Amino acid sequence: MSQTADIVIVGGGLVGLTLASLCARENLTVVVVEQRKPIDWQVERIDLRCVAISKHSQQLFETIGIWDQIKRVSPYTQMRVWDAQGYGEILFQAQEVGETTLGHIIENGLLLDALWKRVESDPLIRIVVEDKPVSMHVEPGEAILELSSGQSFRCCLLVGAEGKHSWVRSTSGIALERRPYEQTAVVATVQTERAHENTAWQRFLKTGPIAFLPLIDSHQCSIVWSTTPAEADRLVALASSDFQSECSKALDYRLGKVLNSSTAQQFALEQCHASHYVKPRVALVGDAAHVVHPLAGQGVNFGLKGVLTLVETLAQARRKQGDIGELLALRPYERAHKSFMSSAMFGLEFIRQCFHSPSSVMSELRSLGVNAIDRIPFVKRQFIQQAMGI
Repeated sequence: MSQTADIVIVGGGLVGLTLASLCARENLTVVVVEQRKPIDWQVERIDLRCVAISKHSQQLFETIGIWDQIKRVSPYTQMRVWDAQGYGEILFQAQEVGETTLGHIIENGLLLDALWKRVESDPLIRIVVEDKPVSMHVEPGEAILELSSGQSFRCCLLVGAEGKHSWVRSTSGIALERRPYEQTAVVATVQTERAHENTAWQRFLKTGPIAFLPLIDSHQCSIVWSTTPAEADRLVALASSDFQSECSKALDYRLGKVLNSSTAQQFALEQCHASHYVKPRVALVGDAAHVVHPLAGQGVNFGLKGVLTLVETLAQARRKQGDIGELLALRPYERAHKSFMSSAMFGLEFIRQCFHSPSSVMSELRSLGVNAIDRIPFVKRQFIQQAMGI
């Protein structure tokens, strides 16, 4: 016999769990389907995967009551960006917009652990783990999701929040535009000779950007190095001492030498964008709808912005006593968030292409442009506020 809920979310990651919590705050009953329940994250364990959380995203986590429960957050007050192929350099500071921080770097495992504990304690949210969807049916008044265990759920709205390989998206027949960057990201945790000064450091190399993101320990950073696939293979195969030397050199020794490092991991990069974010009874959020380059560290923040837009859209439909799964009710979410993401993705790709160009003329133009932004307070504040989501 089928069970019922207002919303069924496929995917129990950062975006899916945040959506579940916010929907429960709107008095909606929610089921979250996740194939693998994450293990309890031990505080002494360092996760190689980190996320940059903007001021806007922090406010969302405060709203659902988990911000103070995250076991370790690393604030950063500055961001320094410069070009290895030119002389352009810019420094963004929180104080320029009257804030104490630009954002926080949080280990993925710790944030997921806090979110998981939050949804498990909510009586309006049911978690189904170690199970996966096998079929879905969209009917005029409901969507039906069947799981491999034999369980089935009837709901007003089915949400795909399970990443770029979204089962909900593909089963719904929503096309995905994929654009490989021909780049691979190398991630690791490193210990530096000099203190990071609560600053996010990013240098644009010929093959792609390298970022040192500050962690709680003043001499520890999470690095994300976007480079060619061949170079990524070479880097992860290096002996630890050689990898540390390469990292030090790549950041131009701004933090001195890298003294220690974890084992490096790599993953391929590509831009993905769904042709639609909604269909009748179906909505996509997070990486199921859009995947961007990590150069600005905004992937999770974009996903969370979409979550808030969807929740506001559902709340508006309920105030009008409408059906939250009807296409007409879901359209405002798609119009607003798809428009925002199209602009954001264009901007990110423009920046990436500008810094990727080996042209000496482009290098000169980049340097002039970056330095100009650094010297114009109004323009600089606009960049900072957009990155913070305020």
